[in-house]
Amino acid sequence: MTFLIIIARAAGLCGVLGIIILSLVPGVDRPHTGLPGEVEHFIAYGLTASALALGFRPLAFRVVLAIGLSLLAGSMEIFQYWVPGRHPAITDAIVSSLGGLLGLAIGGLLFELATLATKKRRPLGESPGPVQ
Repeated sequence: MTFLIIIARAAGLCGVLGIIILSLVPGVDRPHTGLPGEVEHFIAYGLTASALALGFRPLAFRVVLAIGLSLLAGSMEIFQYWVPGRHPAITDAIVSSLGGLLGLAIGGLLFELATLATKKRRPLGESPGPVQ
């Protein structure tokens, strides 16, 4: 396992942990970026999902991650019912899930592009061969 995969997995898992913590913190204690709440949700899930997609490469893992992040988004909204100063909202869960899905797609695309770029590299001194 390469160092970059380890970093991507750690970043993704830290993102999941951050989402859980920030979702369950009372409203007055939660930091705000100044962006609308839906935008914060979309970005948090999107970045987390991108890191996870880069760390867990196979498509089967990405499908499991899509389901898991969507379930996480819904469950965090339900748990907010019992957190002071917070309220569950179906729109937040939907926006979070969409951010996660887009993040997984972007992470998967970045991985595929990196794989193609790596395969096209040639050792130094090797001729490119005839042009076709």
